[in-house]
Amino acid sequence: MNKIACLAGIMMLLSLVGCGGLVIKMETEAPKGISKADLEGITLYATRTINCKDEEFSYLYSKEDDLHYMKGCGDKIPFSYECVRDTCFWINLYALKKRAAFDLNCKSELDAVKISIFSWGVSGCENRATYELIEGRWIMNGSSK
Repeated sequence: MNKIACLAGIMMLLSLVGCGGLVIKMETEAPKGISKADLEGITLYATRTINCKDEEFSYLYSKEDDLHYMKGCGDKIPFSYECVRDTCFWINLYALKKRAAFDLNCKSELDAVKISIFSWGVSGCENRATYELIEGRWIMNGSSK
């Protein structure tokens, strides 16, 4: 079975779908406006983000923080789904938190808060910083203790 045809099955909620060895478990329903293609994109993005060879991933949407999560290989990868005009895309917050953990010298849990689409605040270990997403990279543009 080819991967494109198999990935089309991702929307089967609360079930397991096999895709060329990769299994996606839908723990929650995706919010309205998120298409099958969008979910295929986040799945592939997540596997590449953590270079995970795990064959099972879980998708979870959190209404509380309006974030989408992919879980696999012991990691929980947060994504934000954003739209500008007619173009929608995923923002990888895993990369933001990894960068902030280094900048803030903080190994404990970090909290990320959306300021605007490409601007996010991160706090942890009694430090705070703001980051801008510029050409696919998170750049710190301010910090405080």
